[in-house]
Amino acid sequence: MDSNIKTVEGIAYWANITVPSTTFEPTYQVEVVVDDAVADAFEADGFPTINGTSKRQDGSLKTSDHYEGRAVMIKRRVSRKDGTPNVKPKLYDSNGEQVDLTVGNGSRVLVKYREWEVENQFGRFQGLDLVKVKIIDLVEYTGGGGDNDEFNDDEF
Repeated sequence: MDSNIKTVEGIAYWANITVPSTTFEPTYQVEVVVDDAVADAFEADGFPTINGTSKRQDGSLKTSDHYEGRAVMIKRRVSRKDGTPNVKPKLYDSNGEQVDLTVGNGSRVLVKYREWEVENQFGRFQGLDLVKVKIIDLVEYTGGGGDNDEFNDDEF
């Protein structure tokens, strides 16, 4: 696999660039919705897309109804297999200034990534390593997920 840094532009969803997602293994990640030609190219290179060829562990197709089109998952684990920390991806605003903020769903981004591949006794594996993200058009993150406003009052 090519260790050169590559770039893809698209619409970001579920972006955890400066603060990792801890739902499973702590990971910096972003789903990038791309046009069909770009999605076809990723799939031709063996990188499945969400709403395309990506499969869950049970073999069913991985889909999202939060956006239309296909998306590639680009991520970097917080720690390597030996426990040493990976370098945290960098996030830049549209002026090229480094920022520390949460990228909202629907933001247009330019993502730099590196393809990786490894083969061992369990098979051949490949992925897309998140290097840095530049925000082209920011959609403000408004929160959600943890607070249910309808339950924060005293009435039932």
